[in-house]
Amino acid sequence: MTSRSLRLALTALICLAAAPAAAQEIDPETGDFVLPPEQTQTQTQQTQTQQPWYAGGPTGQTQQREAPPPVRADNETPPGQTRSAGDQTSSQPSPSSSSGQDDHMRVVGNAGVGFVGVNEVPIGDAGGGVAFITAPTLGIRYWLGESIGLDIGIGLGYQGGNASAGGTSIPQDDGFAMTIHGGVPIALFHDSHFTFELIPELNLGFSTGTIYGAVSDDDRGRSGFVLSLGARAGAEIQFGFMGIPNLSLMATVGLAFQYLSAGLGENRSGSVQGASFNTWSLGTSLQGEPWDIFLGSLTAFYYFG
Repeated sequence: MTSRSLRLALTALICLAAAPAAAQEIDPETGDFVLPPEQTQTQTQQTQTQQPWYAGGPTGQTQQREAPPPVRADNETPPGQTRSAGDQTSSQPSPSSSSGQDDHMRVVGNAGVGFVGVNEVPIGDAGGGVAFITAPTLGIRYWLGESIGLDIGIGLGYQGGNASAGGTSIPQDDGFAMTIHGGVPIALFHDSHFTFELIPELNLGFSTGTIYGAVSDDDRGRSGFVLSLGARAGAEIQFGFMGIPNLSLMATVGLAFQYLSAGLGENRSGSVQGASFNTWSLGTSLQGEPWDIFLGSLTAFYYFG
């Protein structure tokens, strides 16, 4: 190959290599190559083809996004529906159901303090019979679990005084009584604000005092004792419907065996002998006998926690 032919071949190769670069224009501001119009259109079509469905999809058609459903309150009637007169559904829970529990379950594991009942404790009187000292009983109820609890109570009572005549003070017959109450409440059924309970229980009462005579040698001691063993059944109502579920009232009737005794000792000089009295009974708590240990059928508790 001659030198002239070699120069022509090299010139042709240089022209072919420089052709693409020569075909691209340079942007004077950025210094980048400017694509030809036909290449720009091809690249735009490729970009549209790769767009996701929510931005137009492969076909390039714009799709409208579905609007979210409107927010509606729970007590608002949906469009196209009517609310019947008997539909009591409400989004506002009652105070007692704010935790999803009824009133009884809210006080499980909590202690309540309240009035257990009025007990009458016998004591001997001056005539050799029986008198009674009233001892209202206050107690604590603690629910160990959903179905079983524990009641403990104590009651105190005292009577006495003085009488004055002609500048002389004469003491009146006195007496002191104490009662102890124990029970095991069993929740047989509970719902909302109501609990039906069976309560096996034991009550003990003791009394002591003095019958005063004209002189100190005529003073006589007196005492008494009462035992009641039985059970009561009834309903405990908690005031959750009024926003105070910790407060409750309970009405019951009971069946119990009762034993009581009373005594009057001899005087200090020994000139008057002592006397005693005892009796037992079996009946309901509302039988109305004088020695009935239960004078009332209502009890009340306030639970803490």
